[in-house]
Amino acid sequence: ACVRNCRCDSRNNVYCIENSWTFVPYGIPVETRSLNMYRNNITNGPTTNANLERLINLKKLDMHQNDLKSFPIGLPNSLELIYFQKNDIKYIGRNSLHGLSNLNELHLDENNITNKGLSSVAFKDATRLMELVLTNNLLTAVPEGLPVSLRVLRLDNNLVQRVTVSALQPLTRLIRLDLSGNSIIQNFVEPSAFLGLHRLRTLDVSANRLTQIPKGLPDNLDELLLSKNSIEFVYSTSSDDGSPTAHGSLSGLTMLTKLDLSSNKLQSVEYGAFDGQQRLRTCELQNNPWQCDCYLTYLKRWLSSTTTTLSSERNTRCSTPQAFSGVTL
Repeated sequence: ACVRNCRCDSRNNVYCIENSWTFVPYGIPVETRSLNMYRNNITNGPTTNANLERLINLKKLDMHQNDLKSFPIGLPNSLELIYFQKNDIKYIGRNSLHGLSNLNELHLDENNITNKGLSSVAFKDATRLMELVLTNNLLTAVPEGLPVSLRVLRLDNNLVQRVTVSALQPLTRLIRLDLSGNSIIQNFVEPSAFLGLHRLRTLDVSANRLTQIPKGLPDNLDELLLSKNSIEFVYSTSSDDGSPTAHGSLSGLTMLTKLDLSSNKLQSVEYGAFDGQQRLRTCELQNNPWQCDCYLTYLKRWLSSTTTTLSSERNTRCSTPQAFSGVTL
């Protein structure tokens, strides 16, 4: 029999949604494979922990939009998908994910997770985790101790300022990394922080506080998204001298098919800055204060000879000198 005020179907899916539950009830069938208890008022407690722990066949647990303050302990080892977004989770301890070796996706977006509230060994048992979503939390740095199995890591719309080698270096299987909408500062990105990500295809660091293209980007990148930063110039080669003016470039990134440099502070590019971009299909250069003088001749020639599509071409215009203001590049 199904729990009162819940719905069970023949595929062992249970739905106890939008019923003001404050705990996970007793009596959910042990054969349940998908438990959906979203949009309730469930809080942490021994009743919730005990009634979840007994569901030894559970594959999917959806408890988004509840009132959890910490990651529930004792979850069944069978779980593959967990949705805890839109709660009030502040704490994920060292044993919170104990035994969850089958977990494939974990969604923790729109909580109140900080670096201090996230144990550096919290993910030690999550050896098969491939997608981790921490969007819209309160993280100030890329967390340490994330599982090496990750393919997708979303840290967008946090408070991240710092990107370290020690946090990213183990994530050699990562394919997509989203750091957009943070406060990443150029000098707080450690040299070669991204370099070990040999399988990375998409890097999104748009809407941050970068003043240069980051140094040491992996050469296998397919998409590099840098819009809404404060980049003023694109160099033809990288500078690795460790000085405050050290910078990155597009040199070596010959696999790129999409490049977004829109809405920065770009005025010019160095001669040869886009050489080697034979695979580039889409390039976003609009909404920049381009200075259309003789130093921009290289870029104009490259744009006229490349097969790359220049998106929003009408908005890619000269800003200075005054005689050319508003003229399409």
